[in-house]
Amino acid sequence: GEQAIGNSQGAGGEIDVEAPRGSISITTQLLAKNGDCGTCAIQLFAGLDVTSTVQGVLDLRGSGEGDGGFLAIVAGRTISLAGNILGDGSGDQEAGGAGGDVFLIAGSATTVGRVELDGEGLDGDAGSVDIDTGSLTENGPILARATGYGIGADLNVSALGDVTLYGQIDVTADRFGGFVDVTSNGLTTVAAPVRSAVGSSDPAPQAFAGLVSIAICSIRVLSSGA
Repeated sequence: GEQAIGNSQGAGGEIDVEAPRGSISITTQLLAKNGDCGTCAIQLFAGLDVTSTVQGVLDLRGSGEGDGGFLAIVAGRTISLAGNILGDGSGDQEAGGAGGDVFLIAGSATTVGRVELDGEGLDGDAGSVDIDTGSLTENGPILARATGYGIGADLNVSALGDVTLYGQIDVTADRFGGFVDVTSNGLTTVAAPVRSAVGSSDPAPQAFAGLVSIAICSIRVLSSGA
């Protein structure tokens, strides 16, 4: 696969692919990872579609005491990702690494699978997810959790059509839970748990759970989404 890999002494680089009049199909790993990967990036821009197979993993994980990287995908028609998106931070008891950031913009429809943007270490904030699309099918899970004094993720979805959440969404944290905001002009189906709580084992009185906000025309919550 395409690689722009750093190490504990230096961050990974960037992978940029543009197809202004065509489509992008990812069938192998794209690796922009390691070190403090806050400057790592994978950016894909297509006039038509962006797709990935299960083998098409997008890996932006940090290492050592490092943040995860940045993923941006823009497609004129559809985004359909079967491959995992990995953007976990890396940290220890002295310093935290934040999770990465994911931006997906599609003209008509988006399908996304497993996404990991966990923060790590003493104050590792989780990453963020922003999706602007026609309709959304989320096969998940989306895991963007925080540790120590870190803050859980912000996950924002804006859809003109239906939103279907088949995979668990977890933006929990030890002390400060994250935020999930879903806005849809169609039917939103929640078929898996959506969590923004704080860890039950945390004794700190200043721990705050996050917020789940779903603003839609109609909603269907299945028993598996309770």
